[in-house]
Amino acid sequence: MKEAIRITLIYIIVAALWIFFSDSALALLNLDIQTVVRISQYKGFLYVQVTGIMLFFLIKKEMTEKNEVIVEQKTTLQQKEEVMRELHHRIKNNLQNIISIIHLETGEYGLTEVTTERILNKLYALSAIHDLVYTFAGFSHISLRQVLLNFFSYRLIPVQPEQLHISDAVQYSLEEMVPLALSFNELFEELTHFPHSYRFTITAKQKDTIDTLIYSPEYAMLNIDQKALSLYLTGSGASSTVIKQDGAVLIRFSFPAG
Repeated sequence: MKEAIRITLIYIIVAALWIFFSDSALALLNLDIQTVVRISQYKGFLYVQVTGIMLFFLIKKEMTEKNEVIVEQKTTLQQKEEVMRELHHRIKNNLQNIISIIHLETGEYGLTEVTTERILNKLYALSAIHDLVYTFAGFSHISLRQVLLNFFSYRLIPVQPEQLHISDAVQYSLEEMVPLALSFNELFEELTHFPHSYRFTITAKQKDTIDTLIYSPEYAMLNIDQKALSLYLTGSGASSTVIKQDGAVLIRFSFPAG
């Protein structure tokens, strides 16, 4: 409504000014009546052309602005729909992680005080891992090196630069990173039983393989739960392999190439 009033007022003002000044100029010429009539006709044709062009550009400008607003609103609506779908997907994945944790801990002994405590510890770990992962700007390209550095800081595990042979190009999506972080949480939860008798290196030069090599005089006592690691990785496309070597345990996380 405001735009229509504005265009109408502009048209009225231009028309009034045109009539006043053009007729005043014509009166000053002292021409005969036939010449005045002919010039008035030309003046009228010119007025129609000028005002027509003016109205065209005014209306075009208003329509362009309205179309830009419509496009912006459609874009915002699409973004909101994408966020809602993304939120639904992530809530579903988080619930699946929680269900997997409960099944893992209660499958053998049922819900005891010990298993309840272990479930709570894993849920706290899951919450902390999400706090780490969600600090990144994008959900599609999350740096493995940065997440691990944050993870070890959260677990109060001292890490030397030479222990992480990880290329900066090794990045994962959120769907891949959360199960990986949960797997590392499970792995280092077991290592807390040997606080001073192990050292480790993590190597990941490409996205499809992550090698975690743990050296320990008590490596034979390390009980790396292959079932737990595999359960966390379900749905992410990754798999894990635990290989015991002389004085060390190699845990390899593998992703499909590409």
